[in-house]
Amino acid sequence: MPVAQLDPTVALHYQDDYFGEPWQQPETVLLVHGVAESSQAWFGWGPHLARCFRVLRPDLRGFGRSSIPPPEYRWSPSAFAADLVRFLEVVGVRAAHIVGAKLGGTIAMQFAADYPERTISLSVVSSPVQARNTGGRADLGAFADRVKTAGVAAWAAETQRARLGTEVPEAQIAWWTAFMGATDPGVCRAVTAMAGGLDISASLPRIQAPALIVTTEGSALASLETVREWQEQIPHSELLVLPGDSYHVAAARPDECAQHVLAFIRRHKGVD
Repeated sequence: MPVAQLDPTVALHYQDDYFGEPWQQPETVLLVHGVAESSQAWFGWGPHLARCFRVLRPDLRGFGRSSIPPPEYRWSPSAFAADLVRFLEVVGVRAAHIVGAKLGGTIAMQFAADYPERTISLSVVSSPVQARNTGGRADLGAFADRVKTAGVAAWAAETQRARLGTEVPEAQIAWWTAFMGATDPGVCRAVTAMAGGLDISASLPRIQAPALIVTTEGSALASLETVREWQEQIPHSELLVLPGDSYHVAAARPDECAQHVLAFIRRHKGVD
C-alpha cells in the first residue's frame, strides 16, 4: 500500500488502481470514506470505476493505516479537505472527480466548495450537510457519547442495521461491524463529536462543479425533503433517490451506486 507523505508528521496510506489500457492517460476519481472506515470501504466500487479511471482511495487522517494526530488536533471538514488537496499534490494529480459517502461526502462537498479548480465533478452518497433539523431518525449528536461510553465496536453494532438498511444479510452487517469496530477510539470519539455539531450549509452555493446527490427513500440520516433542500442550494446539481432505507447505501449496494456514479462521471469528464 503506497504512502503519501503530506508533511513530516502526516502520512496517508492509499490504494491506487487503474485497469484500463496502459497507453491511455485516464482522469482520476478520488474516493473519500466516512467515519470509522478506510480505503477498504470502497472495495465494491473499484471494479466499476478503475476500468476507465485512475481510482485513488486514501485512508483519511486518523483512519486505516494513516497517521493519527495528537488529541488536541482540531477536526473539521475543511481540515480533511485540505489534507486531500495536499494528497493530490503529492501524487501529481491536478484535478479529480470527487466521490464521498457518509461523512466522506460532507468532506467532498467542502472540498468542492473550497477548491473548485481541483474538482471536475462531485458525487455525494448519503451524506449530511448539518447535524440538526434533518428530519431523519439518526441522532448524530448522540454518537460521540455512545462511542465514549460503549466503545467503537458496540456503537458500530448498535447502529449498523440502520446504516446498511433492512435488506442486507446478517453476514454483511457482521463484516461492516467488525471493520468499523477496529477504528482508533480516540479518533472515532473526536470525529463523531465534530459530526454532532456539523453545518456546512453556507458552503453549498459555492460548489461550482456538476454534482450528483444520492439518497434513499427512507434514510434515517435525513428526510428526502431535507436532502432535496440541500441539493437545491448547489447550483449545478441533480438528485438521485434510490429505494430502500439504508443511510450508507454506498456500502449496502456498492455495485448499483458505483454504476450510477460512473454514468454521471462519464457525462462530466474534464481535463485532468
